[in-house]
Amino acid sequence: MAKGKSICEYLKNLRKQIAEANGIDYTPRQCAYEGDCSGTCPACEREREYIESQLSLRQKWGAPLKIVGLSVALASGAACASNSSVTSGLQEAYVDSSKGGTSCSASTQLENEEEDLMGVIVEQKPVFPGGDTALMAFVKENLRYPEEAKRKGIKGRVLVTFVIGSDGSISDVKVMRSVHPLLDAEAVRLVESMPKWIPGKQMDRVVRSRYTLPVFFKPTEE
Repeated sequence: MAKGKSICEYLKNLRKQIAEANGIDYTPRQCAYEGDCSGTCPACEREREYIESQLSLRQKWGAPLKIVGLSVALASGAACASNSSVTSGLQEAYVDSSKGGTSCSASTQLENEEEDLMGVIVEQKPVFPGGDTALMAFVKENLRYPEEAKRKGIKGRVLVTFVIGSDGSISDVKVMRSVHPLLDAEAVRLVESMPKWIPGKQMDRVVRSRYTLPVFFKPTEE
């Protein structure tokens, strides 16, 4: 394998580790770039920007981040293509929130009507009406922390996935990562109560997209 291709594959592997550690839906696509790609082709750049944007949202909204090999995985291709070697060492960093209440973050996947393409990054992701700020406000205003869960000290992150249709409607709401039935049910209710979204696009065509929304339950006194 050419040096550039080897670096490209290494970066994809590290991005995948970061995504898995933070609950971000990401499946690396095989690089189709003709030539010695070192992680700087348009497709690789979109993947890098996608991971960076998801991590940025999580940090902005106070979600705990687990970052593995960030300095290598998200470095520019030019830096990785330099004479310095790419090491296999892993680094970990944590960002903890001191804020109370609830927060959310999200990532997208493409779901083709005729073919299962789950994990493919949508070129133009579906958007909540008003954008990420409006989504965060909606969650904060409408999420109801179950009283029983509060009394029992139940908290954590529920990972909910749902399909956004070509008309923006929400369907197929499922819990991907459970915390407790009380919190799971509330996270599902929250998603099902959302208004229609602006659907995602792939190659200028409106497509059905699967969206993953982590919903955080944390007592405000913490």
